[in-house]
Order: sequence, then C-alpha cells, then structure tokens
Amino acid sequence: MSEFSKTNLLLIINPVSGTQAANRQLVDVISDFECGGCRVTAMSTGKRGDAAIYAENYAGRYDRVVCVGGDGTLHEVINGLMKTHQSVPLGYIPCGSTNDFAATHGLSLDPRKAAAEILSGTVHPIDLGEIDNRYFAYVAAFGFFSSSSYETPQSMKNILGHAAYILNAVKYARSMRSEPLQITANGRIYAAHFLFGAVCSAQSVAGVFRMPDGITDVSDGKFEVILVRKPPLLVDISTIARDLLAQRYDGNPYITLFQTDRLDIVSERRKLDWSLDGEHFVSSSRVTLQCCNKALHLIKA
Repeated sequence: MSEFSKTNLLLIINPVSGTQAANRQLVDVISDFECGGCRVTAMSTGKRGDAAIYAENYAGRYDRVVCVGGDGTLHEVINGLMKTHQSVPLGYIPCGSTNDFAATHGLSLDPRKAAAEILSGTVHPIDLGEIDNRYFAYVAAFGFFSSSSYETPQSMKNILGHAAYILNAVKYARSMRSEPLQITANGRIYAAHFLFGAVCSAQSVAGVFRMPDGITDVSDGKFEVILVRKPPLLVDISTIARDLLAQRYDGNPYITLFQTDRLDIVSERRKLDWSLDGEHFVSSSRVTLQCCNKALHLIKA
C-alpha cells in the first residue's frame, strides 16, 4: 500500500484545458483514486481564478491536492497553496497544450498513468520562483514571445499545441519592442535594451526554448536565466532566434545565460509585463525575483 492511500484528496479540475480525449478519462481517474484508497472531493473550475480560490480556501482540509489541467491551472493552484502557508503535497495530471512543467518533472501525459504515478509516488520538494508576492513553477518571462503565451487563444492551444505559441508570436513580430532594464544578479549589473528574458526552473519553455543538457536542477535553489539584448541591426534578430531554438547560447554576443538565486530588476517604464507559467502578470518598475528553495512538495514517481 502506498503512502498516498487512505487519504482525503482534493481534486481541482479545469474542464476546458487540453483535449476532449483527456477530459473523457476524468471519471476513470476519480475511480482509480478511490480504488487506491482515497476519499475524493472533486471541484471543477468555471472561470479564471477559481483554482487559486479552491486551493487557498480548501486545501488545508485535505491530505493531498491534485490539479487536473494545463500549466495555467497549475499556476493558480500553486499560488493558492502558498497562501495557506501549509506544506500540502501536490499531484499534477497534465491535460494542457504545452505541459512544460510535466516535461521537466517526467510526469505522464496520459491521465490514468499520471494518476497511477501519483498513487505510487513519493513527495519531492522542488523550487518555486517569487515575484511581487506571486509564485511561478517554471518560468517568468518578459518581452518578445512571452506575451504570445497569454495572448494565444485557448482553443488554438488545444488544437495546435506548441505551434500555437509560435504562430501567435509571429503575429506580434511587427510590434516587437525592447525593454530598457538594469538587471543585477550575482553581484553583476546587466544594463541594456532587452528583447526577451526568461527566468526558469525548467528544461523547456513553451516547447520552444530548451536549457542546455544537465544544467537544470529543480531543487538546487537557483534559476536558469536567459537574457537577449537588442542588436543594432534587425537582420541579427533571425540569427538570435535560430541560436535560441538550437540551444547555441555561448556563441551569440546578444544572448546571456547564467544561474542565480535572485535578480533585482529596474525598468525605465512604469511597469513591466510578464508571463508567469503562461499567465499574464504586471510587476512594478522595481522588482525582485527570488528562488524559493524546495517550497513546493510535488508528488511524483
């Protein structure tokens, strides 16, 4: 019998995430948990923000919480859990369009297999990021490509998956602008006009950008950071894009990759738009991103 059985389980479900095929397995997933010895309470979201409210208000009454949905739903559940100030273990059944978090943590994309892995799994403490009292599980990004993650319609994500982000980013390419920022990390200052920045605890972002092999450790208390400075010639942007997609980070003078547990950012603009795990967020002009070491207790095989 696993450590997960004989527990009260809160299942938070986003019914509009992912494909209809995944949603059709939800009845079987609930049955699998109950056959595994869990007493299941299922709560379905009806609008944005519901998952965070459910996690904040009800998670403390349960032994385990399981999120069923995409990375955006997971983002909400994590933020709700963090407000409880309790270490309630979290399981995740990924049913979204990109599932970057699942890819990083080796979670099955088959709902019933994911449920089985949760039933037989153990708790693994992993890092979270924090910015202006908002938490993110795998990425905080600004600039080009980041806005496409939260501006891409859900229906388009469900049909096209990763390609939806790329197609939507192309749509906004003509309005691409740089952000004049001063970024301090590891005692060093990076001051420039940046086209893009990603603060990651993941192997991949939107299925497009990947970290170099062996660099990502989700519980080491450090972020992986990619910064892309604006080149003087627009023709260089295509080269930058190719190098990012090919993981050639060292050879391009406009791409910087490093690790840190904290970044302090000052923007010349009044505010800065971010994508946190694919969800839109607006920070103040002076902001700190802090890695919260082993802040989340993830159930996985």
